[in-house]
Amino acid sequence: MKRLSCLCSLLWLVVLGFAPVSAQDSPNLIAEVKSVETKGKTTILTVVDTASSTEYQFQLTPKVEVEIVANGDDTFLAEGVLIRTQATESNKSLFATNIDAYPQYSGKPVPAKAVKAPPKPGQSQNSYIVSGEVVELEAPADEKYKVLQLKVNAKSKMPVYLEPNHKIRVVLTDAASIKEGQQAEITGRVAGTKLIPSKVVIQTGEDLVGSEFLPTLPKR
Repeated sequence: MKRLSCLCSLLWLVVLGFAPVSAQDSPNLIAEVKSVETKGKTTILTVVDTASSTEYQFQLTPKVEVEIVANGDDTFLAEGVLIRTQATESNKSLFATNIDAYPQYSGKPVPAKAVKAPPKPGQSQNSYIVSGEVVELEAPADEKYKVLQLKVNAKSKMPVYLEPNHKIRVVLTDAASIKEGQQAEITGRVAGTKLIPSKVVIQTGEDLVGSEFLPTLPKR
């Protein structure tokens, strides 16, 4: 049976041109990338269903959210990189464990902000979705927490304290980064027998080093 199921989509609040951290529905299709081809402005992703071996093709239009996910390190938290995280407020300070870094984001930066997270079972009532552009990562030698400073304006910064066990998730958006054999998670709506994708997440399984990756990007 084809691994397709009906999906009730959540519309995410758009922050900095990408969706903030929030609850996700399960993907309609989990598959393996066979190929990705770009001709002009058209990119076609071909995948093979890991359960049925059925082949599917999807056109990655501007309406399709594409995330190519890898593991990263703290050097991705460099000046100018856009991040998002779900942080917990305690004693008027924000603390975060999982940080998403968007090194390929090229849209117009907006001031750092902290927005109350939508309620979710088991989640702290003091949870906030935080997004913004990195100014610097401070690592005081005598302190437990590293401090991620986000740009509010030219004269003001928003500090986010990183838990000692924090993790960096690198999210790339350029389809050229997709490789054969990687896992693809396709989410969208089913129209008859056809799946119309709204989001494609590629799990690369790769470990990237920011100090090596960031210098390869064109300057914004």
